Amino acid sequence: MKKHLILYILLCILPLSCLYGCAKPETFSSTYSDIGFDTVITFKATCTEKEYKNYETIVKETFKEYDTYFDQYTEYEGLNNVWYLNHHAYNNPVEVNDVLLDCIQASLTLNEMNANFDITYGSLLHIWHTYREQGTSIPSQEEIQQAYPHAGKDKLVIKGNTITYLDPAFKIDLGGIAKGYTCQKIKEKLNAEGLYNGFINAGGNIVLLGPKADGSDWAIGIQNPNGDSTGVYMTFKDECAIVTSGDYQRFYEVDDKRYHHIIDLKTGYPATYCRSVTIITNDSTLADFLSTALFCMSYEDGKAFIDSLDGVEAVWMIDKGKVSSPALTLDSLDVFCTEGIKDQLFIG
Repeated sequence: MKKHLILYILLCILPLSCLYGCAKPETFSSTYSDIGFDTVITFKATCTEKEYKNYETIVKETFKEYDTYFDQYTEYEGLNNVWYLNHHAYNNPVEVNDVLLDCIQASLTLNEMNANFDITYGSLLHIWHTYREQGTSIPSQEEIQQAYPHAGKDKLVIKGNTITYLDPAFKIDLGGIAKGYTCQKIKEKLNAEGLYNGFINAGGNIVLLGPKADGSDWAIGIQNPNGDSTGVYMTFKDECAIVTSGDYQRFYEVDDKRYHHIIDLKTGYPATYCRSVTIITNDSTLADFLSTALFCMSYEDGKAFIDSLDGVEAVWMIDKGKVSSPALTLDSLDVFCTEGIKDQLFIG
């Protein structure tokens, strides 16, 4: 009788999952090269296998879906994406989905904060993309100057979910924000499903979803633009977004000179103020925007701008000797940072 009573009590106390094998949290990690944005994407989380499969579905499906919305080089049947806008929106209202509309409106709002980021310069950026794909020469000064009159928010009309262009040569380019925007939306979806640990790394756009499962620090590296093994690392405890823009990611060379993909809208040519800029803040969309804008500013102007914002830190890598008083020094690069991140930097 006593044995049966003990067994009955245990059955009442133990959850059914323990009777049929408890699902214990584990650390899972997956890397993908085929889910969009022309980059390698890694997703890591500590949870049960069933939960991870659900989270992984969100990550993969959202990256693939949003990549088609923001794609300016590919036409998709039945989809009014950026390519479709750039080819059909002149004097023709084009209806777009809420995601694309939201990203465009966010971009226009952020442009008011800093004009060094501007999605309306798509015609200029398209010229550079074409030459970069060919890889043998650079645009002429005349070609570059001819693109300038075809930029500006005054050539873009938004009414509800419809977008109209007022200039036949006008184009938008979301390349400086689309990946950060997508990472932020995925973070929000994962949070809504209960995930608050792990990370997403989308080719330099990193989102820490929360503390590490074992309580230790995250150590996030900033790649050395010269390709050297020695780089800079930062430590973090909790969730944040880390986005880096650099001249080493997409470039080609003509006559032994490197021409990368981040264009200084003031000159029409690739920016040369620094080698990379890394932004640390709580929103991946904001971080992506700021990394692009600061890469096209001098260190002094960029630091003054970042210091005027709350909750944002930055790290610059600049060729040695161009700016005085670095926080850290690598072989051929000086490292500068905002005050709030200084104690979290180390060379490794």
